[in-house]
Amino acid sequence: MTSAVERLMERAKDCIARGESSMREAAEHVAEAMRLDNKLTQRAVAKRIGKSPAWVNGLIKWRVEGYKSETPFGPQSKASRKKAAAVQATKRPPEKFTPERLLRDEARADRDTAKASAAEARAKASEAKRKAEQAKQETEAERLRTNRLMAKGTGDISYQDRELLLKFLGMLGSKYEGERAVAAKKSSCWSARFRLALTLTSEEAAFTLAGL
Repeated sequence: MTSAVERLMERAKDCIARGESSMREAAEHVAEAMRLDNKLTQRAVAKRIGKSPAWVNGLIKWRVEGYKSETPFGPQSKASRKKAAAVQATKRPPEKFTPERLLRDEARADRDTAKASAAEARAKASEAKRKAEQAKQETEAERLRTNRLMAKGTGDISYQDRELLLKFLGMLGSKYEGERAVAAKKSSCWSARFRLALTLTSEEAAFTLAGL
């Protein structure tokens, strides 16, 4: 490689180092060096300027085609390089492993565990409260049902039977002896049937049954 070719290679390398704005100048230097030394291959040029043979081939092809695109490798390549540079700029170097970092990570893990445990405890307490309230309501409903069935020592009395019994009890206060006798007989039968002691007056008995 002659001194002239060597100088052209150095200039091309410097142009490449300056960036895309100097790529055309670099391509001209490479082309001139290869014209002066017809034994100078793309592989040799690549080795001299620190690029791959494919990169040199793209640079030469770009020149031959009249520099139609902005860069030797087209706008997509430029955009990719810009994107890669932006990503690289935002990347932070990995944090070194230190005792302080270990303590910080452990404290964060403890806080997360405490939060999860507290949330679980709140959920369990809420479920226990709900079940207790449900049991209370069921107990109260059963108590009311039992009271209705067993009130004043009576058994189950349907609505129709209740109305009929009230009618008989009302007849006990009739001014007619025959009606009082019939009412007493019927009431006695109903007393045995429903376990109701007829020791009350007709007005008291009627009041008692009306509350059932």
